[in-house]
Amino acid sequence: MRHNNIILIGMPGAGKSTLGVQLAKLLAMDFVDTDLLIQRRYQSSLQSIVDHHGYEVLRDWEADVVTDFEPEQTVVATGGSVVYRQRSMNHLQRFGPVIYLYVSRPVLEQCLSNFASRGIAAAPGSSFESIYEEREPLYRRYAAIIVDLDGVSETTAMNAPSYIFTFSCPDRAGILAKVSGELYQSGLFITEVAQYSDPYTGHFFSRMVFDQRAGGDEPGAWQDRLRGLATEL
Repeated sequence: MRHNNIILIGMPGAGKSTLGVQLAKLLAMDFVDTDLLIQRRYQSSLQSIVDHHGYEVLRDWEADVVTDFEPEQTVVATGGSVVYRQRSMNHLQRFGPVIYLYVSRPVLEQCLSNFASRGIAAAPGSSFESIYEEREPLYRRYAAIIVDLDGVSETTAMNAPSYIFTFSCPDRAGILAKVSGELYQSGLFITEVAQYSDPYTGHFFSRMVFDQRAGGDEPGAWQDRLRGLATEL
């Protein structure tokens, strides 16, 4: 087993699959959507599983599929409900950094038009607001990195000259120094650092904003450095 994968978590509509494909192309990695693995194994759509078996069964089946999956050099887009089963998250954390794609609830509500038919593993009658409030602290609990995509388009998220990363880790000084040093060498420099404690978990976070600078590596080299960091975080 190698820690050379990138695991994406987040709410439905946050862009895990769309950005995951683009990230895989940038980093020359494979891409897997675990929702598709579930549908393939059980020969049924997620919505059909919820309708015929219930949302708890979908969560259990999702955990079965995820814990059987052993990625290698892969960007993995997970289902929004993957964080409900600790065995799933413990398994995924063995293969690479878990990255939470954060988007605020109001922004998600504006762009998520198929909420009722999306196959979301939630109790009948649950509102999007209640699902968001229930899952948000779970995403933060398991995330090694949080990427703030609030109000950022898919194109901007991959190509804009500014990159925003939020890190939660025990070795705060060490990881921040390593990340900032590696990205600086590739043509990025820190323009903002904010440190705070998450109210849900008490975990320490550092939020860093990077901008492109002149005199760095060849264009695109930051992707290689980020891929290298992914194996070490």
